[in-house]
Amino acid sequence: MSSRPGTAPHPGAAGSSEWSRRDLTGHRQPVSCVAWSANGKRLASGDEEGVVKIWHIDEPVPKDGRAERSQQDLQHASKDREVIVALAFNPRREELLAVVGSNTTKIYDLRSRSASVVLAAPTPHACAAAWDGHDQLLVAQVRNAVVHLDAKRKRASKPHVLREGDEIVCIAFSEVGGKKEQQLLVGTKYGVEVWSWPGYEHLTTLAGGHACHHARTSGVTALAVSSKDRFLASGGYDASICIWDLPSAAPLAAVYTPDDAVRAMSFSSDHCLLAYSSQSAEGQQGSVDVVAVQSGKLLHRIPLAHHSEDVAFNPRWPKLLACVGDSGYGKDSKGRTLLEPRVTLVSLGR
Repeated sequence: MSSRPGTAPHPGAAGSSEWSRRDLTGHRQPVSCVAWSANGKRLASGDEEGVVKIWHIDEPVPKDGRAERSQQDLQHASKDREVIVALAFNPRREELLAVVGSNTTKIYDLRSRSASVVLAAPTPHACAAAWDGHDQLLVAQVRNAVVHLDAKRKRASKPHVLREGDEIVCIAFSEVGGKKEQQLLVGTKYGVEVWSWPGYEHLTTLAGGHACHHARTSGVTALAVSSKDRFLASGGYDASICIWDLPSAAPLAAVYTPDDAVRAMSFSSDHCLLAYSSQSAEGQQGSVDVVAVQSGKLLHRIPLAHHSEDVAFNPRWPKLLACVGDSGYGKDSKGRTLLEPRVTLVSLGR
């Protein structure tokens, strides 16, 4: 684990905004996704070889430069070494879901170091998953259908087709409609479709003004819901992000990225910041940008060696975020130089 300071330009102002970063090393293949536990003290990271590591983060900035505590490894041990597509902690129970490759979703019991699998379900063509507000159910998306997994009863439902022709890219849950009848937000090529959950009744399609054209033309690539369901962010293939007031479904601000399709987004726990990553239109270098939610103003830019597939704010410390996409040179056990994929922790300035 290493730590180094960074300085990001502050657009439109003299001087700069300070931020610092530290790198978590240990993965041998590029890291594909990250997820925080509900208390913010554990970070899960998955890579393209099917390995999941769980890091213990006791404080946003470690004292005396010490490293984080030793991580727990979940080796999926599949012969195909399939990529970890998505990770998500159960909000209340010691469980972690992992979408492995495009065919399997697993739920791990983390109460023991061995992390036993409590449910493994076939989920063909899955590319995302999320826990609902009841802490025991999750939905893994499958093309134009969703699969309901019940970890408590250890069973999976048959795929439920939401609407023929939809190509689901991302999903998120909201409790705007109440805990008994939540909302399932689905990003598709048509925009953000809002469904009741668990009733699967189509409620509406979010369509903003001129600042949110991706909801109609190019499709949605990423969704993020802030804590307490105050805001929704939807990112598109057209390199734009729309920030919505979720209860009223009114667009608040638009952000245009300098690159291509938005890959991932995350709100800070105090609702003030939105971090996003986008795929670079030219070259392999990437960055994670942090903007103000109310105005869309760019506050920080964190450069990375490659474009980042995932970014996640810590739910406890609003100035701490994790992202993937960076790498650096290190030494193996025999002293040989090798390129190490990294999980990057960024502590933002005031």
